[in-house]
Amino acid sequence: MLHTVSSEDRLSGSSTDFVTEMRIPSEHTTAALVSIQFPKSYYLIHEGKNQFMIGSTTYSIDEGNYSLTELLTSLNTKIAPNSVEYLKRISKLKFYSSQSTLQFPASSELHTVFGFDRSSVYNFITGSLTAPHIINLNSISNVYITSDMCTDMSAGSYGSQLHAFAVVQPDLSIVDHTNPHIDIGKRLAFGKSAGLSEFLTITPRFKILDQNGSVIDLNGHNVTMIIKTFREDRTHDLLRWYGNAILTYIQELRQKSDQKQ
Repeated sequence: MLHTVSSEDRLSGSSTDFVTEMRIPSEHTTAALVSIQFPKSYYLIHEGKNQFMIGSTTYSIDEGNYSLTELLTSLNTKIAPNSVEYLKRISKLKFYSSQSTLQFPASSELHTVFGFDRSSVYNFITGSLTAPHIINLNSISNVYITSDMCTDMSAGSYGSQLHAFAVVQPDLSIVDHTNPHIDIGKRLAFGKSAGLSEFLTITPRFKILDQNGSVIDLNGHNVTMIIKTFREDRTHDLLRWYGNAILTYIQELRQKSDQKQ
């Protein structure tokens, strides 16, 4: 059964962290994402996650999207008399300062943009510091869809992961992803039991997260998903497990027979 889930029709929450209502056949055991669509309307740099420190002075970059030229202009204006340049040959930023250190607060996400590691302190050597990694003007490389309708907790801090995919669309376009493996799903967090009606009404919570585990801010725009629920046939898995068990048993018998000889 296919279910259209839109954050526009949410019961509560935001467009990327919301609770909605779904009516699912009570005999269904598994859910899989079929497709997801949303505008790529998020920013490269977000308010509240836009700070870094040179020495004891804290600087912030204005919220928004930036080209490389725009970012360098903004940085050099903000941090003067310190400065920064782009090393084109190696695609890295190089900072210049008479101060001793550069670092990022735990809440900041600028480290990814600038090419540094989170929560590390970097030292200027003879007045300069080159980022260890290349600059990253693609703020979100991967999207994770999580929901408490699933029992799988393998995503760690991401929660119960329904699906994940890489973002390849250009800025200010539409992210339109289709799952090529819709028959491979995640176990639902409920099961059929005696007395249940034919359909079960649930109110799952969905989150759309980036690679840092943060909820993506679409600046008011909504997400539309198609989710498939179905009763998973585990017969094939059971037969494969049984076949492997028999093969293992035969191999053990052969090893014992060879040892006796």
